Amino acid sequence: MTESLYILFFTTFAVMLELILRSFGLSLPLAALFLFYAAIVFGYRAGAAAAILAACGLDFMAGNPHPYTLPAFGLVIALSWFWLNKVESESIFLHVIPGALIPPLVWLCILPFFPGALLSNLFAQLPDIVIASFLCGLLLPLEIFLFDTMNEKLGIDLYTNAKIRLHNQR
Repeated sequence: MTESLYILFFTTFAVMLELILRSFGLSLPLAALFLFYAAIVFGYRAGAAAAILAACGLDFMAGNPHPYTLPAFGLVIALSWFWLNKVESESIFLHVIPGALIPPLVWLCILPFFPGALLSNLFAQLPDIVIASFLCGLLLPLEIFLFDTMNEKLGIDLYTNAKIRLHNQR
C-alpha cells in the first residue's frame, strides 16, 4: 500500500512540476525521469501503471491533441529495463547516460506531431533538447540519491539494490 501511494504521489508531483516548468518555457521530462526510477525500483508493471497515469495527466492537462506521451514513456520503460538487465552500472554517476538519453527519446516521439516541416522542427528544437539532456543527465543521479535516501527511511526498496534483487531472482 505504501509503495502504491508513493508511486501515485510522486508521479502526480512530477507531472505537475513538469507542467509548471513548461509554462515558463522550460521543457524537462521530469515525469519520464521518475518513471525510469520507478520502473527499476518497483518493476516494469508498476512503471507501466505510473506511465499510464503520467501520460494521461500530461496529455490532458497540457491539452495535447494527440496522445503521444504514452509511447514516449514506453520507450523510457524499455530503457530502464535495458539499463537494469544489460548494463553493469554500479556507480550512481554512470546514470548520467540514461538521464541524458531520456529527453531525446521523449522528443523523438513528439517530433512527428509538430506542424510544419520535420527538418525545420528538428533544427529549431535541437538546442532545447541538448540543454534538456544536459540537465536531465545531472538530475537523474541526484534523483536516485534523494529517492534512495528517502526510501531507506520509509523502508521501501532501493534503486541501488535493484541489481541484487534481480540476481537473487534468477
